[in-house]
Amino acid sequence: MEYLKEITDFDFKKNEVFITISKGARGKLLEVPAHWHDLFEIVVCRSDGKLFAEGKEYRYGKGDIVIMPSRFLHGYKETEKGTYTVFFLSEENIISVKNSQCDQIIKDIFFGKVFYPFVIEADTKSCKIMHNILEKLESAEKNGNLLGQKSLVLEFFSQIPCDKEINRKQTYETFTIRRIIDFLERNFADTITLELLSKKAAMSKFYFIKVFKKYCGTTPVEYLLNLRLNRAYDMITSGKTVTEAAFSSGFNNLSYFTRQFKKKFFSLPKDIKTSSDFIKS
Repeated sequence: MEYLKEITDFDFKKNEVFITISKGARGKLLEVPAHWHDLFEIVVCRSDGKLFAEGKEYRYGKGDIVIMPSRFLHGYKETEKGTYTVFFLSEENIISVKNSQCDQIIKDIFFGKVFYPFVIEADTKSCKIMHNILEKLESAEKNGNLLGQKSLVLEFFSQIPCDKEINRKQTYETFTIRRIIDFLERNFADTITLELLSKKAAMSKFYFIKVFKKYCGTTPVEYLLNLRLNRAYDMITSGKTVTEAAFSSGFNNLSYFTRQFKKKFFSLPKDIKTSSDFIKS
């Protein structure tokens, strides 16, 4: 399959679940910047790495399963090259409007209102059962078996080791960093300074950098550079010239853009084809 698409590209009209593959660029470790979305995310890990979720760092290993509730801030950095099968579930396909007791449990899990570990370790009984369910879910998705997909998703939720006595709440810092990331996503081509971002976050520059790195695993400057490079890559593969892509994504120096692009994608911008030959990270 291909690199994770933008969330808006996912089509849940034909299936109850959207399944895709995520992996790093050729010869490069996978790095998924901190982000969030309205979907519930399940990741089957086939290598070792770090998960950044809600301001904390977690380790995952081969065979582990990562579970990420809807609208939670999260990102990944692998330490060993691998491939990941990612399952996305939408609220409208999973949660009933009847609001029965069962529906409320599913809703609490979907939005992370009850506590459960983000990383389910491979050697646990729950993880082994989950792997079996996800294998069946992949098969049901390929065959277009909607009833099978629905029942397997509910079976998967029943295996999540929840502690219903612990309420998980997102912090003010989480909402602040999400707001900053949303600003960067919408204005990446503009002139953006640390002073501007820290002012928007209502924090001192030093404290803002500290909080941003805590939640995103990278500095604001590094995050913005990575965002601009990914946007430039998208523009080039959609047919724009290298110069158009560079300046449209916020770079004002073509030589600097070319160096950074090659460092990230292991290829010069002019060598990128309008296809999926290269995989982003």
